[in-house]
Amino acid sequence: MPPEGELNFTLIGQMVIRQTSGVDMGYIMRTNSEVLVSPLIRNTDNEEFPQLQILSVIDPDTEGVVVCKSGFSSHVTCGKIIGLLDSISGSSDSRVI
Repeated sequence: MPPEGELNFTLIGQMVIRQTSGVDMGYIMRTNSEVLVSPLIRNTDNEEFPQLQILSVIDPDTEGVVVCKSGFSSHVTCGKIIGLLDSISGSSDSRVI
């Protein structure tokens, strides 16, 4: 259930790519011309900034750059890139990294 508590079943289009292992993501091909879409991320946990506008997309290839992701359950979380091409293994908070 979305944070607002109400589901909206208006379809934007068909999901053309879906991945649930590793990084959970999906791409939707917009086929419903009656639905307006905007490059926004829902951030309803934050009253001051309930929506975050996507201004650009870049390859995150610089240490120190802040990156954010939005998840259905985890909502919006952000962090800094602390290393590139690093290999790590282990566990954190009962999760395997």
